[in-house]
Amino acid sequence: NNAATANLARYYVEEGLTMWEPRIVLDEVVVENDNQQACLLIHIRYRLKTTYAAYSLVYPFYLQQS
Repeated sequence: NNAATANLARYYVEEGLTMWEPRIVLDEVVVENDNQQACLLIHIRYRLKTTYAAYSLVYPFYLQQS
């Protein structure tokens, strides 16, 4: 769980949402390392294309220990 992992997660979340969720405008994806819980906290800010209403969510992505 390091900066490279966080950057890859941000890249794939941005790519996936841009490609597969045509109803939104993606404003920002920020990934925070939480080494204590062994997870990445993925902060996503977006707007609906129809109303431009702004929303955000935080998705905890848990990493398995090897």
